[in-house]
Amino acid sequence: PAALTEIFTAQTVATVEEFTGSNVLKDVLFPTTQFLNYGLGCFLHDFKGKKMIQVPGVTDGVSSVLAIVPSLNIGVFITVNAESVYFTHSLLYQIVDAFLEDNDDWNTAFSKFQL
Repeated sequence: PAALTEIFTAQTVATVEEFTGSNVLKDVLFPTTQFLNYGLGCFLHDFKGKKMIQVPGVTDGVSSVLAIVPSLNIGVFITVNAESVYFTHSLLYQIVDAFLEDNDDWNTAFSKFQL
């Protein structure tokens, strides 16, 4: 528990550009974000007022995301055979929305960025 507490503690302030590579995706990846920090190997940010710990990854034909929302007592891991974060994050936010009893259309929000 002590090690996880340290890993999930903000070590430095991160920027949207560091997370996304640009500021273009801010409104879809971080629509309501008030803070974005970096822990030890993970991003820490808020999603609709809830702290989210997120570890995204993209490599050679595979995209994945691991996310934990401590206040909702959920953890989600998604991996797909695609190099796009659009599907993984769309599905992640859809799942978290279900726990929040919210119903944003994340597929449409992310689809406008599909090239």
